[in-house]
Amino acid sequence: MLMVNQLTGFVSPRRNIGPIQFVGGQAAGVQASLSTSSLTLSSGLTGGTRAFVRPGDFIIAAQLVSGDNPSRAAGITDGTTNYTQIVSLSSDRALLLVSYKFATSNDTSTIFKESHSVDEGSATCVYVFSGVDTFNPFDTATTTASQTSASLANPPSITPVTPGAYIVCIGGTAHQLSGTDLFTSSDLTDFLTAGNAELLSDATIGVGHKPDWVSGAFNAAAFGFTPQGNSTNDDWHAVSIALRPA
Repeated sequence: MLMVNQLTGFVSPRRNIGPIQFVGGQAAGVQASLSTSSLTLSSGLTGGTRAFVRPGDFIIAAQLVSGDNPSRAAGITDGTTNYTQIVSLSSDRALLLVSYKFATSNDTSTIFKESHSVDEGSATCVYVFSGVDTFNPFDTATTTASQTSASLANPPSITPVTPGAYIVCIGGTAHQLSGTDLFTSSDLTDFLTAGNAELLSDATIGVGHKPDWVSGAFNAAAFGFTPQGNSTNDDWHAVSIALRPA
């Protein structure tokens, strides 16, 4: 029997289609001069089972926009419709937006829209899975963390409840006058990171997952930040998401 998810509009048989699998991801720094950028979904995904999305895949998209609070805005869309927001975290220097959608046959790219002052950068990523529950994709409430005057994004603890759940951790930092810095992770799989350097404010984003959660809380290690290291000139935000298997 076909079932319709009232939140996403996605239609599929209500049945178990197997465990969650990581399809692949991409990350990129974005020039400050651009108000719109995109990451392709029809090719170029890396680290997983294939380079492209298929209908029913679960797409997580995230965007870190740096710069002063009054001038910032962010948005994630498939070109026609906004992705569904998971969280939006804002501080004086940084805005992190994380959203999702289930892919359809029309999804060829993720579009990121932004506004900020001249010479303030951003960074974006997409991270795609198959086998996520189309009716209740989140196994437990998403957790968030933020810190001002620091660089080392530290995803918060999260405790899934369903066997086979996957944990996804995303972090972003806005930093100043330090060039293109990148994150590292000591305990996340298929970790992706990208950054952009501008004259006033720079941006770095990172994302990875834990595919082998069994039970209890998982608290990812704080990201490394290279070559700059920690700085009191920076702000970071981080998110931990638990995905429920279909």
